[in-house]
Amino acid sequence: MASDHDSDQLLRIPSPLPEDILRHLPTRNHTAMRDCLFKLQYLINATAAVNRLPVELLTEILRLRLVCAQYPVLNPKPSLVTVLLVCRHWYNTAVSSAVLWTKITLRMPLQVLEKYLRRSRGAALSLDTRLIKASAPQVFVDALSPHIDRITHLATRSFEAYVEHPMMSLSSLILNDSEPIAQHRSSSLRSSVVSIHGKCLPQLESLTLVGLRTRVRIVNARCLTRLELVSMSYDSWDGLFISLSGCPALEYLELNEFSADSMAVVTPAGRQTIELPHLRKLYLSQFEGHRSLSFFLAHVALPRTATIVIIMWKESIDDAMDGIVDLSPGYTVFADAVPHDKTLLPMFSTIQKIKIKIKPERVEVEGFMLAALDHTGVREPSVGLYCDFGDVHNTRSLQKQLMIELGSLFSSATTLRICIADDECYDMRLDPTGIESWKSLYDMFPHIEAIDFAGPSLGFFDEFLSDIGPTPLPQRAHHAPLPWPKLKRARFECAAMNSDAYDIIRGITASICNRQLDASVERLQRLIIVLADVDGPSNLRRCLRQLRSKTEELVCTIGKQDLVLDDLDPSLLVLHGDVNETMLSES
Repeated sequence: MASDHDSDQLLRIPSPLPEDILRHLPTRNHTAMRDCLFKLQYLINATAAVNRLPVELLTEILRLRLVCAQYPVLNPKPSLVTVLLVCRHWYNTAVSSAVLWTKITLRMPLQVLEKYLRRSRGAALSLDTRLIKASAPQVFVDALSPHIDRITHLATRSFEAYVEHPMMSLSSLILNDSEPIAQHRSSSLRSSVVSIHGKCLPQLESLTLVGLRTRVRIVNARCLTRLELVSMSYDSWDGLFISLSGCPALEYLELNEFSADSMAVVTPAGRQTIELPHLRKLYLSQFEGHRSLSFFLAHVALPRTATIVIIMWKESIDDAMDGIVDLSPGYTVFADAVPHDKTLLPMFSTIQKIKIKIKPERVEVEGFMLAALDHTGVREPSVGLYCDFGDVHNTRSLQKQLMIELGSLFSSATTLRICIADDECYDMRLDPTGIESWKSLYDMFPHIEAIDFAGPSLGFFDEFLSDIGPTPLPQRAHHAPLPWPKLKRARFECAAMNSDAYDIIRGITASICNRQLDASVERLQRLIIVLADVDGPSNLRRCLRQLRSKTEELVCTIGKQDLVLDDLDPSLLVLHGDVNETMLSES
């Protein structure tokens, strides 16, 4: 022990503490002085800004920290222990907050599990047993048994005993058998049918089934609003339809990587319609077999306000040569996946805007109701059809095929947007015989009021512009009517550079001027032209003057090049940069 002389020497060292504090320190007793300094440190820590927060707010911060711990990239070493070791205030706050001790996993040591159960003090529990490699040891089952009615979220495997245990408070259930596991004793004793019964799970709202090899039966799940089936299959369509009929309150239904080709098809006399009157969203991804997908959609009755998202995959063409692939005769993109009779899918008839984006390896078709805006103001498609390809396809051949199929998918569109994304894959060398793609659109959608076409080159616009505004009326045979006589708003965008861009403007000018010679068509309210670049400002000025006289409002965007157009009408707006497609709206 240090002598009094040593203590006096220590106190001679300059201290950061004020004199009035130093006078009260028990300098003669090192243990007492250490305790006193510890108390001072506790008081100093209590003045930190984070520790002056209300306990409820600090608890919420700690809870969010534990939620972020589920993402190792953001938090490489997550642990509630690190929270407890920060300081005494955090320790006391964490221990007294039941919500921080509600996430249970059977990978915990038994002593830790018991501590979690004790400190959660009757709060709702979340239990995850998926990470263990075999059935839970009986000692853990016994420890959880008194608390089984507190479980509101359960993630486990289909062979665990918890699946068939009545849980009056369970709201979310995940059964995941996708990962291989070691042989367990209970698997041979379990039934080959997993039963999800509303009487045993009266509060169940969300159910996710992943990779189950056993049959699943859902009975009278009247509170179930969300159902996800991932990597699943049934023996027959009857099995799937019976399960869906047991979920009358469904609002979200997802079938992901659903194996349907091996399912027995119901005989025509035994076909039934599944009514899902409350469904808000149907999500179908990688549904095996487009014929099976069409069969499923033909037997599901959805409300008009529901949203459908379908993501499909087209396999690679075995005999395809290296390079860009053309679609073969009889090839369909979406038509074989959507039933021709869409009586049970009334949202298709409400589509007023069609938005198409074509890439070499992906096609996107989205249908919108013009009034369908969510609370954030972001427009969400009522119908979304997406197809990924195993090969790089000629985007022009994809475009021509979609022109043929659109009429069987939608019938009431008034706005049409088509975007071709890649110039290198827009191959013009196609057989000109057969159905002309653009003309088929004129017949399918006679009530079009707004168009928005974005293409990579002059060739994309040539075919269209030659029809929308053909030769003047005196030279046309039999006074054939112009396509889309109700057209009011148009937007053209091209990534082509220099001379091609000017040719496009010249073609647009000729088409629009020729249209206005026909008394049966309406005058354009708004015309938008977006170009990457253009040569010849004087020629451009002449075209813009002609266009300005044929439309009420003209908007022209030409890359970043400054053009002097002061001699034009002041109402002509020339911008630099991007023009948003929402400018096509009437507002």
